[in-house]
Amino acid sequence: MPETATTIKELTLQSSYDVLGAEWTNRHGWRLPLHYGDPSGEFDAAQNKCIIIDKSYYGRINVSGGTAQDFLHRMTSAPVNDLENLQGMETVITTAEGRFVDWVTVYKPHDDHLTLVTGPDSAEHIIEHLEGYIFFKEDVEFDNTGDSWSLLQVSGPEAEDLISKGCSEDIADAELYAMHPAEIVGEKIYIAKVNDITGNDYHIFCPQEIAEQVWEKLASAGISWQPMGVKAYEYARIVSGIPQYPNEITDEYTLVEAHLETPLDLNSCFAGQEVIARTINYDKIKQHLCHIEIAGDPPDDNAPPFDITNGERPVGTITSLARNLSGNGYAALGYVKTRYLEFPMDMIIEAAGQNITGKITGKTQPR
Repeated sequence: MPETATTIKELTLQSSYDVLGAEWTNRHGWRLPLHYGDPSGEFDAAQNKCIIIDKSYYGRINVSGGTAQDFLHRMTSAPVNDLENLQGMETVITTAEGRFVDWVTVYKPHDDHLTLVTGPDSAEHIIEHLEGYIFFKEDVEFDNTGDSWSLLQVSGPEAEDLISKGCSEDIADAELYAMHPAEIVGEKIYIAKVNDITGNDYHIFCPQEIAEQVWEKLASAGISWQPMGVKAYEYARIVSGIPQYPNEITDEYTLVEAHLETPLDLNSCFAGQEVIARTINYDKIKQHLCHIEIAGDPPDDNAPPFDITNGERPVGTITSLARNLSGNGYAALGYVKTRYLEFPMDMIIEAAGQNITGKITGKTQPR
């Protein structure tokens, strides 16, 4: 269904972004800042200083009930049963065939429920999938909380200083995905270190009704930072080799092919575990997620996926691309068949009757 004014969601902090000069776009069912006048400068700030991006368009699902933690343990690739209060971990929700549903972060803020942070567009897709696996008399309930909590991401070398001063919370030596409760205007927020575009990234979860106060605290912390729009973030995601639903994460691919090693625990019994174990043990990985450089410009009305050829030989599929922010051409991600892997590899994509050249430069780094 085409997106209309009645179906597009708006960010709680939209007026604050207007003041900063945001140019807007409609993506993932949301009205989002595309950029703030200088996407290249936003990307540079993430690498050298500090950025804030509003990720409230990402999904958040509360999973509650007496068997919720056991249920997620058998439905995902990581040992979710090991989580204690205020801990979190990455995990992949898999099908019985070992294929992707989504790559999520699961947090346990307290005994009442666990929270899944999903990719854009995928919360309802995940709930529908998981509901089909609830056994008789299992006590599991799902609540899509994306409309009640805001999610801000702070990234870059100075992210820790900004959060420590803005939120009055000491996060030095924070463990990955550990939740740090803090208080703003008498309301509880949570801060968690995550692994995203810079290696020094933090999520701030806050009730929507105090999002403006949290923003003001960060703005007045005395640390220089830059707001980031989705154009620079998408480029940073691709350069960092981060897969995302529904581009690199679909039921055509697996977590092994996407090089998601951290959330994989083959000692856990989860959906698709045997299939994934056989794939690894017998070296049957059919394709690998790779970095790709594209020399030309695909037509604006064409979007991935694009088939990749090497001469007459089909070798894979481009799944995401973004215009280079510091030069010509595009950076891209795509899956390349294992039997054809060599680096660098010349390649061609065909889009709208045009042949566009590029190179497959290497596998993405394990995450």
